Amino acid sequence: MSIPIVVLGMTGSIGARVTARLKPEYDTIQFITSIARAKSEISTLQAGKSPPSDTDNVGSHNFSQRPQAVIFGRAYSDEAVEELRQHCGGSESGLAWVLSTKESRNRAAKAFPYGGDQDAFNRYADKTTAVTKSLLDQLKREGKLGKDGVYHYGE
Repeated sequence: MSIPIVVLGMTGSIGARVTARLKPEYDTIQFITSIARAKSEISTLQAGKSPPSDTDNVGSHNFSQRPQAVIFGRAYSDEAVEELRQHCGGSESGLAWVLSTKESRNRAAKAFPYGGDQDAFNRYADKTTAVTKSLLDQLKREGKLGKDGVYHYGE
């Protein structure tokens, strides 16, 4: 059975690619493109309710289980993630918060495939998914999914 997660990313085009590559182990039940939306929608999911469908139509919208983790693309800072984490209950959130290191964000900003080259988007999504999935797999083995904690992926 897939582990339900929420993914935050700046673009649906990259989000769709990453989400597809996380399957079948991880089911992105909701894809969100802003911290403001995330505050409302993650709180709704934590309460066991269904939020509005994501406008990019990237997530599965299978809200039968609460998410176990929130995954952030490289556009989100530590401060933004912590603000959202505190809004969602802080240490009582019941969610693993997974984001990139600052160094990884800096490298990614230079490497992001601006301009719409589909092959470049796919390579970027492959690399992003590999490091994210590796960390999710480690958290799963350690029993940390569905429990509060902040974890960083690199590269």
